[in-house]
Amino acid sequence: MSVNPVMSSSAPRWVLTTRRRSAVALVLTGYVFALTVRELLHPGHSKSGWLLDSGVLHGWYLVALNAFFYGCFCWAAFEWIRNTSGTERAFVAGWSAVFVLSPLKGLGPQWSIAISFIELTGLALSFLAALALFLTALMVKGDATSS
Repeated sequence: MSVNPVMSSSAPRWVLTTRRRSAVALVLTGYVFALTVRELLHPGHSKSGWLLDSGVLHGWYLVALNAFFYGCFCWAAFEWIRNTSGTERAFVAGWSAVFVLSPLKGLGPQWSIAISFIELTGLALSFLAALALFLTALMVKGDATSS
């Protein structure tokens, strides 16, 4: 007997299944969205995009460690997107854009503004997806799981 590879693959995991999780996602996304708008309106408040500053490590060690962490963030973001579906995938894709692109702000000030606009777009997508998930969770009667 042969096993169908499509049927044997693991099903997407649902992360935002309850009203509480959806509400937390909505509030957190709205807060980070507001901070991103503030950063675009007042560019003097933005910080360095490096994951690690030059406090302990210097030179190539710092660059190599930042590159390693950036690679880990990229891998985690793509795995996270791959393991979701539907509206949750839109939510995760918007947040992944923020996680993947924010370390690149350290490349220069001309990159920082462009990346902030892309992050703003991703967060707007995530906010709308979280709102849709929250409203869907409100309409479901008998929310059995509360965590």
